[in-house]
Amino acid sequence: MLRKFLREIEIKRVFLFFPLIEILTFTMVFANIIHVPADSLTIQAGINGVVDGDTVLVAPGIYYENINFLGKGILLASHYIFDNDTTTIDSTIIDGSNPANPDSASVVLFISGEDTNSVLKGFTIMNGGGIIDTFYYNAKGGGIYCYNSSPVISHNIIKNNGTTDFLLFVYGGGIYCYNSQAVIKNNIIRDNVAGGAGGICASISSPIISNNIISNNTAIGSWWGSGLGGGIIFSYSSPKIVNNTIINNEASGEVGGLGGGIYGYRASAALIAYNIITNNNSYGRFYGAGGDGGGVYILVDSMSVFRNNVVTNNWSSGPWNGRGGGIFCRGPIIILNNTICNNTAYNGDYPGVGGGIYCSNSEPLIVNCILWANTAEVDSQIYWSDGAIQVTFSDIQGVWEGQGNINVDPLFVGGDPFDYNLQEGSPCVDAGTDTIITALGDTIIINDYSGNSPDMGALESPYIVMVKDLIIDLIPSHYFLSQNYPNPFNSTTYINYGLSKASKVTIKLYNILGQKIETLIDEYRAAGTYRILWDASAYPSGVYFCQIHVDGYNLTKKMCLLK
Repeated sequence: MLRKFLREIEIKRVFLFFPLIEILTFTMVFANIIHVPADSLTIQAGINGVVDGDTVLVAPGIYYENINFLGKGILLASHYIFDNDTTTIDSTIIDGSNPANPDSASVVLFISGEDTNSVLKGFTIMNGGGIIDTFYYNAKGGGIYCYNSSPVISHNIIKNNGTTDFLLFVYGGGIYCYNSQAVIKNNIIRDNVAGGAGGICASISSPIISNNIISNNTAIGSWWGSGLGGGIIFSYSSPKIVNNTIINNEASGEVGGLGGGIYGYRASAALIAYNIITNNNSYGRFYGAGGDGGGVYILVDSMSVFRNNVVTNNWSSGPWNGRGGGIFCRGPIIILNNTICNNTAYNGDYPGVGGGIYCSNSEPLIVNCILWANTAEVDSQIYWSDGAIQVTFSDIQGVWEGQGNINVDPLFVGGDPFDYNLQEGSPCVDAGTDTIITALGDTIIINDYSGNSPDMGALESPYIVMVKDLIIDLIPSHYFLSQNYPNPFNSTTYINYGLSKASKVTIKLYNILGQKIETLIDEYRAAGTYRILWDASAYPSGVYFCQIHVDGYNLTKKMCLLK
């Protein structure tokens, strides 16, 4: 299943695409490096002894510390920056379980105006309890606490932080950001616990959250409250949440659970794109409670975009009701090119409503989506009330009126793990639209697709619907590199590319460490559309990258090999 596949690639997705050694060699000529424990016995002592531009380099080991960056623009890193070995991250641990002050138990503090010159890279961050506000009696940021600061947090494992103390309401078991533009990328954030956001909490912030695996985090509401956002919560914020895997997170509480994977409240111009949101759940534990938004719960104040996400196998439930197995939304939002399938809303006393999407007091614009095999007692695919909804160019199981809508099996590749790419001959290929008119009359043009028109669903296929007299070696209007197909794949996969004019073309393959493993093409070719079969039987399972270079055009696609 998809869950099994994601577990297998979990550690492999923490990557550095291009090696940093040459860059670091250049920059470190002019910077001081403090080695821990060789030059300084503790990490904090190392930080105390450096200035902006310096590096604190930490050898593998367990460091029982709660550290503070003290506003310094420094690189705090493990030896991962040199060896690119994920086992180095596993073995370089900052453990915050023994704080000097129990009310200041976050493992890492950014509280002095740090910016993107402050970098935390290559550690396991664990067993932090957070900063406790004794007046409100809550805690924030079990693993990492960012207050009025915007650091870079990358290539870390952030796990087992937060607390299950029901007397505290914890925000951000893994990471808490307030008034922050933090860059949170390429981390594994797992097994953290909080009342609001087991994984990441952003309040009045605009963080970039990209290329992370956010898994098995829990938001548990106390006796007086709901659990909010098992994986991510953002409130009064404008986040960019892009290309993450958000899996197996849970939001539950005495009076309900909201947003098993993501909970967004009063968002403004949020972007949630290219994520896998799967196997998350929201539920209420006691009578009268319910669950909303098994995958995503989002309430927006101004136009936000939810696009090219795979939302699957999420569920919402409770003794009272379950609403929005995949997505629960309110407010103006564009739901564009998503695959929303196999989600469930159910309950005990009242019918489950909106297996795929539940819209209330909302003005959603749903375009180029696939909603299929979602289940609920009422409106299995889409439930809508109290607002203006527009659904166009989408494949929706059942009947839904609207321009370009169809009701036909999308013909996914399927298999185990389940592949939501489209088969050749799918009715969803080239069946979308590249022009969107919003409720405000604004025009949005989609241009990142291959073929004659965008496909329906999240995953653009390499296939093109042929019309009369259209030949397979059609000369395209622009250079392109399509996503390989199938993806994930077992041993062999096809790679399509196109040349708008005769050109020298180079296509190279890289492994997850950024090392070149093959050159598929390095020659002059005529204009046209080409297909390459790559046989990867000699390589292990994992993530690989295909990069095309032609006439100043560069593009990279990610490929997943699963044997």
